[in-house]
Amino acid sequence: MEQKSCLEWERQCMQESITQKFRLLEQINNLKSREKARELELQKQQRKDLMMKLDNIKIEKESLNSSY
Repeated sequence: MEQKSCLEWERQCMQESITQKFRLLEQINNLKSREKARELELQKQQRKDLMMKLDNIKIEKESLNSSY
């Protein structure tokens, strides 16, 4: 009987460990997804900034060309 209780306790501990493992894996996957989304958002913002700089350079160039 005592051995059965010990086995049941071990089984319960294993089940709790498995459940915790899956929760942690889910959290890791969520963090990876959020990180990827932030990277994409950063790239989008960087492209936007570069396009604005390029537009400003074109405007300056046109302004210089028209003044000569």
